[in-house]
Amino acid sequence: MTAKRDALDALVKNMALAREFVGEARTIAQLEADPKTLYSLARALEVVGEATKRVPDSVRKLDPAIPWKEIAGMRDRLIHAYENVDVELLLKTVRTRVPEVEPRVRDLLTRVAGEPE
Repeated sequence: MTAKRDALDALVKNMALAREFVGEARTIAQLEADPKTLYSLARALEVVGEATKRVPDSVRKLDPAIPWKEIAGMRDRLIHAYENVDVELLLKTVRTRVPEVEPRVRDLLTRVAGEPE
């Protein structure tokens, strides 16, 4: 796999993990009371942000509607403000932004999968 495919694959896998960690019934209180799941969720979103930074500009330009800078910025917020994780923001991200972005990233992964290495 090429670096761009690896990055897109990491994005897809960790977005799916984030959705799994949140599930349908999770509330802010439930996540705050479950440090393992909260940590896992934050870590999945950190990896999403880091993988985003590794997607080359040539691939980003294929879908400029994906908020690349915003996704990378979430990673920076999680890494640098680790002592004050905004659980509400994490939930909002997974419930609203991930469902918008994940299919687009999957499409990009399919598009670049056919390219030569």
